[in-house]
Amino acid sequence: MDVNLVLNSKAKAFLAASNIGSDVWWQSLTLWGCPIIMDHKSGTAKVTFFWQDPLGNESQSSVAQVLLQINSVTDHHSWEPVSLARVAGTNVWHKQICVESTWRGSYSFIPLTYEQMPHLAFSKSDGSSQAQRRWYISIMDQALPDLLNPFPISIDGKTSALHLPNAESELGWPQWDSGELTVPSDRVMTFSWDSTVLENSRSIYAFQTGEDSDSKPLVILLDGQKWATSSGTPAVLEYLTQQQRIAPAQYLLIDSIDGKVRWSELSCHSDFWQAVFDELFPLAQQHGVQLDRVSTTLVAGQSLGGLAALYAGLHWPKKVQKVISLSGSFWWPDVNRELPCDPTLLAYTPPNSLSAQLQLGQLKASHLDIFMSVGSGEGDMNRYNENMLAALEADRLVTFANQPARLIYDRFCGGHDWLAWRSSLVKGLVALLAPSA
Repeated sequence: MDVNLVLNSKAKAFLAASNIGSDVWWQSLTLWGCPIIMDHKSGTAKVTFFWQDPLGNESQSSVAQVLLQINSVTDHHSWEPVSLARVAGTNVWHKQICVESTWRGSYSFIPLTYEQMPHLAFSKSDGSSQAQRRWYISIMDQALPDLLNPFPISIDGKTSALHLPNAESELGWPQWDSGELTVPSDRVMTFSWDSTVLENSRSIYAFQTGEDSDSKPLVILLDGQKWATSSGTPAVLEYLTQQQRIAPAQYLLIDSIDGKVRWSELSCHSDFWQAVFDELFPLAQQHGVQLDRVSTTLVAGQSLGGLAALYAGLHWPKKVQKVISLSGSFWWPDVNRELPCDPTLLAYTPPNSLSAQLQLGQLKASHLDIFMSVGSGEGDMNRYNENMLAALEADRLVTFANQPARLIYDRFCGGHDWLAWRSSLVKGLVALLAPSA
């Protein structure tokens, strides 16, 4: 990311306007749409962001700094984060950066008072990365979306979408973003799962696409609350089923409750999956999910959920036949990501990990259809996912050279980001659940 650029021509014109910061000026900028994206033919694009200080100019407002947080682009591990600049005497803040023209990701603005600025937090701390992280977490609740952006604001109301001009085309999601797709709320059934084994309770969401039939795939989506009705996922999947891009299927969405429970249950936790099969499945059948008609079962998840999805497929081969792993956390259980030198294993193989178990022949994957994806902006996640890919490929070559099961690896231009995962989930379903000819 280059933050020292000559302003693109349209942004320069707005900043040079004599009425900058007036209501008329903001109305004109709103009609144009933000961020302003130009000069994207060389592989990168100049992207200019604007934010309106609701309190006015510097003499009226308590806002002393506005951070620009672009998922996996701007560095939030720094005491000198990328920030917007105020136009003196106005309510206008702006910043231009250079981003790959194929990028898709979410972003937000974080306005700070003087007391919250990073240099003060640094002066009051030991300056460590842990202290920086604590400061950053303390201000994250102040994140705001870009009200000038024409795309819908995220479900949590804190981020906006940045779709660069050459980003890969999405399937179904543009129709959702434009308001063309809806799914009646009564199409998505919600019920409660009170687990004896796990000693907790959560919401479960279920729906099906296409017409009733004697046999349908079952798709389990982890972090189900994220994929429920308000996300647009049911509407997009129904639309793509009607377009004959995805086979009609039954969907079971499992809520992850909270961060602590999620960490416990999605980090290769056998009790969680046994509870899914022994408790949730019978309960779902009572609520009308036709598990006696399932032709194949696919588990999909992102981050820790991507790890959990593959774990389920590797350990329950009679229950799970297909896996979609989006930005899978294959560094687990090496939470510090400090890899030992073991000449018997591939690089980036944490001890006792799924990858290590595959390489040592303790697990087999040749029965699975697998779609894996990871983002170019995800740092060492690329290495861990590439390591897992190599382990899966080696397992197939050694044990089932002629196995027809598919292994698809997709590297997208984006970060560890729901906006990227929604595209990859659809790509994975299109690849693994294509309608029968």
